[in-house]
Amino acid sequence: MPTTIQRPRAARLGRRVTPSTVDPQNSDPFTLEQELTPFGSWVGSPLWVPPKECSERFAATMLANTWPFVSRQSRWETVVEKHRDEFTQVRQINLFEASIRLPKGRFYVSVTPQRDFDKIAETIPACVQTRLDEFLAGPGKARGVKVYYLKPLCIEVGNQLLLTNREDIDAAI
Repeated sequence: MPTTIQRPRAARLGRRVTPSTVDPQNSDPFTLEQELTPFGSWVGSPLWVPPKECSERFAATMLANTWPFVSRQSRWETVVEKHRDEFTQVRQINLFEASIRLPKGRFYVSVTPQRDFDKIAETIPACVQTRLDEFLAGPGKARGVKVYYLKPLCIEVGNQLLLTNREDIDAAI
């Protein structure tokens, strides 16, 4: 009789997170002081993730702008320098406290600086857009204030978030 071969279990791609629930009837509204309180800190340096379907253009840039026997690292630095505006900045953030949808701890986010807000392709929820407009009209005008649009790198499966890990980001790069 033939034996059944067990397929190896796939490694989990990330940790699963269940969002916290806030009842608006029993909770206080957010205040400006809460918005100005640091909610997290950056971990490590930024990663620059290239856009999809651009390997031929990048290969042409490498050939045109570097010498034949230059290291792979320096060829890649040339591509990043030439096409920086097409790359997506990804950073790991450490949240000090859990938010309504995101867990306390470290996870990766894409970072869009204020000068590139017009390049955001996805629909920003109305409540986030309103709060952003209010912040930019008030405290965001202060000298030296940096405003970023942070988008967690995750997918939503039912009522859980599957967060992207470092291996997934390295594979994309």
